[in-house]
Amino acid sequence: MKAKGKGDIDVQSVVERPQVYILGRCGSSEVDQLAYINTRKACLQSMNIKITTSNGVEIPDVMHFFHGDGPEQQFEAGEQKRGNAGCASSSGDARKYKDLAVSLSKPHLTLSERLRKVLQGPAGKNKRNAGLKPFKDLRLKELRSECRAQGLETDGQKKDLQEILKEEISGIQRVPVMMFFDQEKTPADLGLGRHCILSITNIVNIKR
Repeated sequence: MKAKGKGDIDVQSVVERPQVYILGRCGSSEVDQLAYINTRKACLQSMNIKITTSNGVEIPDVMHFFHGDGPEQQFEAGEQKRGNAGCASSSGDARKYKDLAVSLSKPHLTLSERLRKVLQGPAGKNKRNAGLKPFKDLRLKELRSECRAQGLETDGQKKDLQEILKEEISGIQRVPVMMFFDQEKTPADLGLGRHCILSITNIVNIKR
């Protein structure tokens, strides 16, 4: 700093100088949490902006992440909260995960695959129940239409079709949350090309 004509400066104190942070707080309901999605999406999309230092060195953003527990992972992935399906990685009935054959047969689901699964039938396409829980409380006629669109059996009573559809969509409840307001766009369009939801306490977005 002296060589740059700045005099005697305590660099550490400059680095540690207090900054003003704006913190947001909301309730745990999905409606409350959705209020922050557009802001989060803007932050992800801005990662494409290149930062250049004063001497011309380009610094790309490599990683964007935040911590999230089980319910937050489920919210992020569009997985149902509570109940017997709660794995934000592969979805499915958690009671069967102790069976190694079942666990290994469950593929990891990408955000695109989750989006496609929800929008494949009329309930998701029409954003039934405001898109929050499109598969909830489907009537018999709606169940037949949804099963037909998903390529499933359509004969049987309401209870039978509910079980068939439940097995097909596993624990998927709606589209992934970062796509909630832009369901017609691809993950890459939203800056989510490498967005990855881990089965641990981190939700990570990696960009190379």
